[in-house]
Amino acid sequence: MVASGDPAENGSPTRVGNFTLNLAEGIFHWSPAIAAMHGYAREKMTVSTEFALSHKHPEDRPRFAALLHRLRASPEPLSSRHRIIDRHDTVRHVLVASTRLVDGSGSPVADGFYVDVSGAADDRLVHVMDSAVAEFSIHRAVIEQAKGMLMLIYNIPADRAFDILRWRSQQTNVKLRTLCEQLIERFSTQPVLGDLDRGTADHILMTAGVSTVDAEP
Repeated sequence: MVASGDPAENGSPTRVGNFTLNLAEGIFHWSPAIAAMHGYAREKMTVSTEFALSHKHPEDRPRFAALLHRLRASPEPLSSRHRIIDRHDTVRHVLVASTRLVDGSGSPVADGFYVDVSGAADDRLVHVMDSAVAEFSIHRAVIEQAKGMLMLIYNIPADRAFDILRWRSQQTNVKLRTLCEQLIERFSTQPVLGDLDRGTADHILMTAGVSTVDAEP
């Protein structure tokens, strides 16, 4: 599973964090910020759906379970506001937004973010939520643009283009968004993508995520 860029890395340390969820296996991959929201060390965590549910406020567990069910059934972006209880029994109010994708193996995954809105003043809350939504939108737009470029160059469908991006991200151990940004920058220097020499396209794709020295042909 490839983690997306964590907005909290550049902002409030535990206010906003990203996650991915393998819907078929029921496995969450939490960013360090989300782990911290739940009272754990600020590092990536892999947890089960049951574990995530155990941290929901008892009154809000049905709502979160319903959100997971809708994610499995619908590709539409979804959001929910509910309470979590961290490992120190502190109640936090969070906003969760997510959209469904398909990973490189064809498994359905959810990609989204948490915003901790506990105790935030109205203006601060609006700012945090707006920043998180904007970051998430940019993240999705970058991936879609890179995917579209591969579809045009290689004449392949959207799901296969996404498979390639996931595969390169895993091979290079570079975050998916960062890899897509590199591809967009390098492909955009070409005069006409549709007429791009296949060898040049292959070289750009296979050196994305590799250091400048190593990428020299």
